[in-house]
Amino acid sequence: MRVLGVLCLAAVLPAACGRGDDGRAAAAPSGSDAATPPPPAANRETTVPAEAPGEKGSVTHDAFRAAFLPAASERDDAGRPATVSSGSDGATQAPPTGNRDTTAPAEVPREEGPMTYDAFRRLVEDRRSIRRFTEDDVGEAEVARILEAVRLCPTAGNEQAYEVVVVRDPKRRAALAAAAFGQPWVEQAPVVLAFVALPAVSGARYGERGSRLYAVQDATIAATYAMLAATTLGLGSVWVGAFDTRAVARALECAAGEVPVALLPIGRPAESPAARPRRSLEEMSRRL
Repeated sequence: MRVLGVLCLAAVLPAACGRGDDGRAAAAPSGSDAATPPPPAANRETTVPAEAPGEKGSVTHDAFRAAFLPAASERDDAGRPATVSSGSDGATQAPPTGNRDTTAPAEVPREEGPMTYDAFRRLVEDRRSIRRFTEDDVGEAEVARILEAVRLCPTAGNEQAYEVVVVRDPKRRAALAAAAFGQPWVEQAPVVLAFVALPAVSGARYGERGSRLYAVQDATIAATYAMLAATTLGLGSVWVGAFDTRAVARALECAAGEVPVALLPIGRPAESPAARPRRSLEEMSRRL
């Protein structure tokens, strides 16, 4: 039950971690055909939930990864019906996954005990939207550890209908920043992880709902795992969702039909922003 609770919370973290300003506040240049990002939400009273008492210390990357290892073998259909319309009044059972390698990764020895809720909450609280980075690089080993955590994220039917593009080339980062309406942190971060949905993969099993929704959900969950994994390594990131989709697809050399969902600039923080207000539990939830 603890693991399920953590997984459910992680799947919706973009909403819980202040995504309203994570790269979405930049307006498109005047006269551009690109759609402008949505305006800020209307003023409303917000409160910060009372901080729960917890143990001291921060969450390590190994503890974070270990907490999600069961996801690799338990995410068979991520709670979505494994059926696809056959074009008739009935529904046929979804065909098995093709020849794609879906072998579960070998488990690593757990050097620490299970992550507690308090430890996980501290990890969530430690995460900030970082828009200023030092000139220090992010090593390949650190990127690999982030990607390993991403690889364990749950996806619809375990189809893993997303791709992560690691962008280091300065010219590519500049192109992505231009496509993101000039948001400078996209270019300034030493590495950008681009999360791309693969609609054809989910669509082959789940039809239109898979191609239009599940693939996007898969890429979104993957990006969320990356944000938290980066935090455990002392790295900063910011969710960037305001961009010209076609321009980003060109910069990433995406194949036809592939859809960029999020850009995640990652680097060593050169700022330490304060926590921002959140809605109360009563405002953000309701009971039926």
